[in-house]
Amino acid sequence: MPLMASTLLHRQRLLLKFLETLDRACGRLFLMKSMFLLCNEELHADVYDFHPYKHGPFSLTLFSDLRVLERTGYLRQSEHDVHVLRTLEPRMAQSISKASMSGLQNVARRYKDATDLALLRKVYREYPYFATRNLRCGSRYAFADPRRDPTKQKAAIFTIGYEGKNIDRFLNELIMNNIHVLVDIRHNPVSMKYDFSGAKLWTYCSVRSVGYLGIPELGIPSAQRQNLLTSADYSRLFVQYRRDVLPNAQEHFQLLRGLLDQGKRIALLCFEKDHELCHRNDASSALSAFCNQRYGLCHI
Repeated sequence: MPLMASTLLHRQRLLLKFLETLDRACGRLFLMKSMFLLCNEELHADVYDFHPYKHGPFSLTLFSDLRVLERTGYLRQSEHDVHVLRTLEPRMAQSISKASMSGLQNVARRYKDATDLALLRKVYREYPYFATRNLRCGSRYAFADPRRDPTKQKAAIFTIGYEGKNIDRFLNELIMNNIHVLVDIRHNPVSMKYDFSGAKLWTYCSVRSVGYLGIPELGIPSAQRQNLLTSADYSRLFVQYRRDVLPNAQEHFQLLRGLLDQGKRIALLCFEKDHELCHRNDASSALSAFCNQRYGLCHI
């Protein structure tokens, strides 16, 4: 059964309205780059996040939204082009602010007749960081590549949470910090946010030259994480974690120290935004101690 139109998110309405304003079929590469310019040059808001990929800035969220709009009958995608089939209903179009409408009209007017190549060149010239993963010309932009940044070469321990982040912002944080291996320390690597299940993260990371390693033994069972209402509740939980789990983690710490000794930058992953409300805070401190504080520790 098709999704009801009223379920469209604000960003999906903006995306469809931009396609309408463009008033022509366009390729997905053109659409991705023009939406990137819209978000960065006009909207200056968290509509879509992007990360560097094979052909410049890419958004998995935007790619997913195209499929949503296709399922709801608003557009059709072919191998090469995106075609609008029906326009946004007036009541939904009215939810788009005048400033956003003006911005998307400006971008549509400015780049409507640009070729894919011309648009790519503009993006790469003005946002070189997003060109660094292009296999054909990325070396030309090595000066903007975190993998070449002298300050981002040392082996180090990072922690990262995905609460409040979409998958594109999350991946971009890994890339910007030149993370080599994402270490998932959730007891059960599944999530209500589909993109953050262990299997999906493994896929996303592997094609972006980031390793993925799951160590559920370093996690806390979900049953123990229920009814955490006060700071005292969290304190009791983490005391139990330090007492019952970390003393038995030596084998896993030895594995992680091996990666660090090889020069890898690793990031311990869990959900919570605030590392002080997450067991990754204790796990990373214990790992640092296991390594005799030889490696820096940073919470992203």
